[in-house]
Amino acid sequence: MGGLFYQLKSVWKDKFCMMSFFLPIVVAFALNLIGGIDLSSVAEFHFGVVESDLSAQTISWLEQYGSVTTYKTQEELTAAINEPSTYMIGVMIDNDSIQTMVSGDELDLFRQAADTLPALYMERARTEQISVTVLERPDLMEGMQNIFIAITLIVAMFMGCTFNAVNMILEKENGVDFVNQILPMTRINL
Repeated sequence: MGGLFYQLKSVWKDKFCMMSFFLPIVVAFALNLIGGIDLSSVAEFHFGVVESDLSAQTISWLEQYGSVTTYKTQEELTAAINEPSTYMIGVMIDNDSIQTMVSGDELDLFRQAADTLPALYMERARTEQISVTVLERPDLMEGMQNIFIAITLIVAMFMGCTFNAVNMILEKENGVDFVNQILPMTRINL
């Protein structure tokens, strides 16, 4: 029992061993926390319009598909569309239809939506008659949790192996240091 207590006392001093012990626990907690986060707002469409360009009906129609931000001038809208951190789709009136503007660095999803939006706008009267069934969104982390758990356990095992090797080296260095402390030394050897 004394040996086990000595090992536990030695383990508490070593940060590497503590990290290899708590790493799977922390990662499991993080995976459960991240798995519950809804990432659907990342794929939401963002539309930008000039304030006096579109009618209120068109803006309310766009709000069915995503968020709409109004800008005072065409230059502000163009600057917002060209901002690299956003996937904004610019919407302008074009006779009795709409025209979309994208910067070109968007994902294919947003580019396809911008290409499809004018045709969808032209058929908006017919699309209101269609019944829509919203399916449950699959969990993005469901398939990856098992992979993350396996990777975490492998990393923890290698950290445990490394702990043993580092601990042996440390004990050897401590033993050499202990021997050097008890050896008689003269002023010449210093």
